[in-house]
Amino acid sequence: MSRQLSGPPSARSRSKKKGGRKKGKKGLKAAVTGDGAKGHSKAPSMASVASHASQATDKSHGTNSAMGSVLEEVKEEGKVVTMTPEPATPEPKKVEPKEEPKNAEPRKPVDPLDFFFSAPKAPQQTSEPVTATVNEALKYTVKNGKVVKMEAISGEVYVMRTSQATDSALRHSIKLQSQDGSEMKFDSFRTAFQEKGQGGVDVTIPFGQKQVTAVIFDAQMQTKRVPILGQMLWKFQEKNAFSLVQWLTNRETMKTKADTVFVLGLSGSVVRCSGKSGITNMATKQTEWNTHMATYDNNTKQLKWVEKLHGGQSGRQQAAVELKDPMQPCSVTATVTCTGNGVSLSGVRVVDMDGGKLNATYSYTVTCVIEP
Repeated sequence: MSRQLSGPPSARSRSKKKGGRKKGKKGLKAAVTGDGAKGHSKAPSMASVASHASQATDKSHGTNSAMGSVLEEVKEEGKVVTMTPEPATPEPKKVEPKEEPKNAEPRKPVDPLDFFFSAPKAPQQTSEPVTATVNEALKYTVKNGKVVKMEAISGEVYVMRTSQATDSALRHSIKLQSQDGSEMKFDSFRTAFQEKGQGGVDVTIPFGQKQVTAVIFDAQMQTKRVPILGQMLWKFQEKNAFSLVQWLTNRETMKTKADTVFVLGLSGSVVRCSGKSGITNMATKQTEWNTHMATYDNNTKQLKWVEKLHGGQSGRQQAAVELKDPMQPCSVTATVTCTGNGVSLSGVRVVDMDGGKLNATYSYTVTCVIEP
């Protein structure tokens, strides 16, 4: 592409002969001082202006960005190009730091361990071993050594931690089975649980708790499992009455020593009352009478015997009553409390579904009404 030159040929030859380099230096100096445009009557071509404008912009943008609008002249082949560079980008304002109050305490560096020790621990689920306790309650009526009325037995299962730690949620799988092979189902559960078929649940002991309780059943019990049977005899005279209670404990359901209390409730005008008890010696078949006597409460009109009995034992309670007026025959109530027993009255047993051996104990309280 041919370059377009302004001015007549004679002017070009004269500028070459008289030292165009010196005039170029003077022209560059005049551009900086503002006098570079004197003595020129015609403007350069558009192509030459665009070419030099891009070069001047690249040079001036980095070095003169804080000066605003600057006129820069560039001499090319004896001509001066005047251009205006692009406006410079303003620098961001500096944010001065705020002064701290004079009495303010110096800031302490943050220790990551402070967050570790101060943050509350989230409840975690663990699989630590648990123990189970089955508590049952039963009331029935006996006459002449036979069960004549039995109410439904109710039971509860207490699932407890083996350790004292309560900083985790404990989850465990247990199942209820009866001794005759039939499965038993939970009636209700007093905590969050998930059923796993008939009689099986995932027990969850919540964070911060030691144990949970489940109502397991209300079912009929077989009469062969009752812990005690008995019969009662009365003999009346004019102003006296005599009673005799004979009883027998069940060795199949009373595996451990049981606290037993016999209570005779009297009616009518009682002057005084006394009683004694004895245990039958299985070897000699003789009754060995206890040295302590029964206690009588005149306010409640109750005669009370306190015994500790084993399964398979038999014995008797006797009472003599002095009356003002004749009275009707009364019944004796035997309350048997067996703790830490090996079996339950209903025959239920707690099974560990997680594959381990579950330490389960069985306790019950039985109220047996022996009628004459």
